[in-house]
Amino acid sequence: MAQEPEQGETRKGRLSKRWIVIGVLGLCIAFVAARIVRLVTAKPTIAVDYAAKYNDLARPIDSDPRDNAAPLYAKAFAILADAPEDPNALEMVVTASEMPHWWCERSSIDWSGSDANSPVAAQTVAFRRTCLWLREEAIRQAEGGDIERALQTVMTIGKMARHMGGRHATRNQVLVATALNGLAQYTARRLLAEHDIEADLLDGFQRHTEAILAKPFSLSWETEELQLLDAVQQSFTDSGKGDGQLIVGRIFDEYRRVEELPNELADAAAYLKHLHIAWQHPSRAETVQLLKDLAPWIEELSQQIPWQLHQRDTSYESEIRKRIAGYYFLELIELDRRLGRTLEILSRMRVSGDALVAIIALLRYQRDEGHWPESLAVLLDAGYIRHIPLDPFSDEALVYKPTGETFLLYSFGADFDDDGGTPSNWGRGAHGGDQVFWPFQEK
Repeated sequence: MAQEPEQGETRKGRLSKRWIVIGVLGLCIAFVAARIVRLVTAKPTIAVDYAAKYNDLARPIDSDPRDNAAPLYAKAFAILADAPEDPNALEMVVTASEMPHWWCERSSIDWSGSDANSPVAAQTVAFRRTCLWLREEAIRQAEGGDIERALQTVMTIGKMARHMGGRHATRNQVLVATALNGLAQYTARRLLAEHDIEADLLDGFQRHTEAILAKPFSLSWETEELQLLDAVQQSFTDSGKGDGQLIVGRIFDEYRRVEELPNELADAAAYLKHLHIAWQHPSRAETVQLLKDLAPWIEELSQQIPWQLHQRDTSYESEIRKRIAGYYFLELIELDRRLGRTLEILSRMRVSGDALVAIIALLRYQRDEGHWPESLAVLLDAGYIRHIPLDPFSDEALVYKPTGETFLLYSFGADFDDDGGTPSNWGRGAHGGDQVFWPFQEK
């Protein structure tokens, strides 16, 4: 009989432990449920006006508003929208291109560049449209016998590109600027190929080209960081102490913007996936710290040419991807692809500019000496160029080969090998090839 109380106490002990376990599980479930609710219902807190910070950064120090070309461009573009060949408006564009600065106040700094209604976006579209028209105008002027004016028109395109890609330009502005610069260089090569240009005009055109190229376009990480911090502000909660969590609704909406989901079931599965991502994603403070740590690293990466990265079996994009691994938010906005592409395009544009200078110098040498120089080193020694153009895809001089009546000048391109001057689009594609600057290849 004495064992019955002991057995009762044992049963009570077991029941007590079960209730403890159930209670702990209940608390865990409640905690998880509460966190899921917070993740699902989370909203951003917009506390910092990063657009205002960018405006302060981009505005030239001690600038005089009269030195800003933006208002004059805007006036000219408004006229050209209705009358594309209005001579007074075109003269305004030329005058604006000569002004020292161009900047527009921004009301937002969307990192994706989707702020299509901003004054900057409107001027960007007008810049492109006007430069395309100026290209055609330069060709008409040259065909009409006014080659000097045609070269001046090409220089106007180059100066407009310089404005667009100027001090603390955004990444999207830099890409537009390189495209406009490429348009100017392409048009210049076409004019040089199709017309016999006098030595003094060639000399002046080379000097003006060198002056424009003296300040190459570059990626401003200060600008990038402001745009990315604004994106963080809109995609993470704010604890009030510099921390917070990724908002599932924001990243899911961004995912659906770039990915087409076939049905509601796929939509629900994708949402659950992003809920899990938001749950385990590094915090706001950790994400912001990564962005700050990227600044010196990106600067160092941008100093390396594609050939150096190729030697290590990597690329700008691959290096950035490794650096941001585990930060789904940065992967989703394609930080690796967008920045990597920009850095490679900047490498191409620098060598394209150097190639144009070399082409003008080679034409000048041939006019003066009656034959092509044996090498680019001869051109340097004779004082026609200031430096031998380096190919970022070979880490050697651009390939130059006199071929009798003309010459070959080309870069290895992105396949990193010499294909004997086989024309291609920077060596991309299944068959590779070279980026041929001369002879001129019409697109």
